[in-house]
Amino acid sequence: MTQFKKTVSQYYSDGFAVWVLGSMFLLSVGFYFYAINQTVYNVVERQDLQQELALLSSEIGSLEFEYIHQKNDIDLEKAKELGFVEEDRVTYITRPALGQAGGTQGSI
Repeated sequence: MTQFKKTVSQYYSDGFAVWVLGSMFLLSVGFYFYAINQTVYNVVERQDLQQELALLSSEIGSLEFEYIHQKNDIDLEKAKELGFVEEDRVTYITRPALGQAGGTQGSI
């Protein structure tokens, strides 16, 4: 027990505990300021991203409106004006069902 008391008193007389506690305090304060700085940075970054998102959303809305407007302008007369012609002969192409391809009827 006396060895322990000597060791503890030696640390106190050298100021070791004061240095350890002071270092821990300074590290804690430094980490606190770093965390506050990162929090503020993230809030500002989020605001910038929200503004950019609002801008892009409005741009998408205007592009959708323009698309709908142009889509509604297309009719048979406009197609003929652009050089399209109506085909008199209509041919429908079908592909065989999966069960009939390359085998006997009814096999898969």
